[in-house]
Amino acid sequence: MIDQQASLNLSQYKGLMVGDAFLHNMDFVVEDLIASPSHVENLISILCEQMDTKNRVIAGTIFGKKYSVLAMNLFKAIIEQGTILDAHPSQVGLKPDKKGSMQFIFKESTVHSISSLSIRQVQMMIYTFIDTHLQPLFEAIAAKSGSKVTHMLSLVAHNLYQTSKKLKLEHPEKVEEIDTYFALFISDKLFVHGKPNPLSFEFDLYDPENGDDSYYVRKHCCLSYLRYDGDKARCCGTCPFIDRTKKKNG
Repeated sequence: MIDQQASLNLSQYKGLMVGDAFLHNMDFVVEDLIASPSHVENLISILCEQMDTKNRVIAGTIFGKKYSVLAMNLFKAIIEQGTILDAHPSQVGLKPDKKGSMQFIFKESTVHSISSLSIRQVQMMIYTFIDTHLQPLFEAIAAKSGSKVTHMLSLVAHNLYQTSKKLKLEHPEKVEEIDTYFALFISDKLFVHGKPNPLSFEFDLYDPENGDDSYYVRKHCCLSYLRYDGDKARCCGTCPFIDRTKKKNG
């Protein structure tokens, strides 16, 4: 466990609330969502209301996109703060925010300095987040919403790709470290006995002809545009439905 200042620093990240003072804000504990279909039903009802949609598949899929923010922040905290959050499902609280966004609530005791842990301990925390938290949570959401687990996981993996690219631009002196931890999140390195990492995806890197920064194109649409009568002009900038004339493998 590390000092209170580290918790305050992490709370500056989008969607993160770190510290015991925030515990009263949580509406759900991830562990309860995984174990209880009635909790999931309640959450999906809230998401549909916040997103102004009756389509549960849309709500469930967008939940996957919004949840990718947590994976992004876990990755960023390792690189930028030298800290890792214990994201075991019993330790993470959720509060649905406006328009389906999520507040992720952590006890102060879940924050650890990378330097205070062994390599294996850090690896196990990343593995636990993927295998014990993310995968079963998305399966529970998909079972009640009708959304596809693979699509939700690919949205998380895509955010990790985008985050890795951005971190390398912002911290060129940490490229090797970024690659090392990125591989732990998206490769099969932590998975044994032939079990695949559910975040193991590859994405095409697109270079806009107008000279804008390159970006990775998603494998699957988050379906947000369907909330606007299927207007594809409302698709996200990295959506696969956007017509692009120049792609290259990243």
